[in-house]
Amino acid sequence: MVSIIDFYVLQKRPSKEGFDIVIGNPPYGAKISSIDKACFKHIFTSAQTIPNIQKGSLDTFSLFIDLGYQILHTKGNAIFIVPLSVTASDAMSGLHRLLINHCDEIYVSSYGDRPRRIFESAEQQVSIISFKKSSNKATRIMTTHINKRYSDESLWLLLDDLKFVNALHHIRNGRIPKIGNEIELGILCKLERCVTTIKDVYKREGLPIYYRKAGGRYYKIITKIPTHSSAEGELKVREKYQSLVGAALSSNLFYWFWLIHSDWHNLRSSELEMFPIPFESFSDEELDKINTLYDTYLNDLYLKSQTTKTGLKCFFARQSKMHIDAIDKFIGEKYGLSEIEIKFLINYDYQYRNAE
Repeated sequence: MVSIIDFYVLQKRPSKEGFDIVIGNPPYGAKISSIDKACFKHIFTSAQTIPNIQKGSLDTFSLFIDLGYQILHTKGNAIFIVPLSVTASDAMSGLHRLLINHCDEIYVSSYGDRPRRIFESAEQQVSIISFKKSSNKATRIMTTHINKRYSDESLWLLLDDLKFVNALHHIRNGRIPKIGNEIELGILCKLERCVTTIKDVYKREGLPIYYRKAGGRYYKIITKIPTHSSAEGELKVREKYQSLVGAALSSNLFYWFWLIHSDWHNLRSSELEMFPIPFESFSDEELDKINTLYDTYLNDLYLKSQTTKTGLKCFFARQSKMHIDAIDKFIGEKYGLSEIEIKFLINYDYQYRNAE
């Protein structure tokens, strides 16, 4: 198998100007020797970790995108089909920085693998990223939401109906938000005005909130007591805000926020820590109210759960969605969300989240 270094050495630019077009569907997750890693860090800017600036990636798909950029001439165009994680990992910050600083237009459309795969031969969530090389910084990063395909839906109809929005000013460290309309853009703007995040109420001796680090494609199960899942994670917060944090992380708002910033599989601590909550805007009476709403939801969630022979709790959060919706209606106003925006969040991915 030809290595990426062989490709780099043998496939030199046709001239000093470079290629007009580069198209690729590169491999991902390949094993790389320590010698190759050292070479890649020298060749590829996106592979380099620079403290307080960027984290580099040695995933092969990222290296191929970097290579594609290098062999383009100015005003040349590249397009790659790669894993969805190109939009959602700290390690992508180096690649994002490279492209944002040297491409005036970047397009990213994203696709789920459920209910039906986008590409029949690949059980993989993917993004299609295209960019135009330039001597200027990006003026537009056009994105879509995660497009999902029903089992009987034509792929071409889905592709013909893609909707893009400019997410340039909402890029976070290694995250390109997967949003596709003005409502989502407006919600994100309002969340970004909030100056406090969950991380601000972390407390080593605080009360626990339990979550699952993986799985739960359409619902995040957030509880006050352990569920004994093998993928269970824990965070501790100030006692005063335990129910508020648990309720907020159970909300449709957080599901949407997590989805647009994640790989649609893992729930990382960084995605929890970046979620904004306007803690100081909640009065004691309102905290009591959110505690009641959260406990009502948890009681219903446990009532409708099942326990396996091994003692693992299986939850069916869709059966308790009315209680989740009540949480959104209450906390949404604290973010300055309109009724239309709250309704959008409640109905987000409804046809998939409520399917049996």
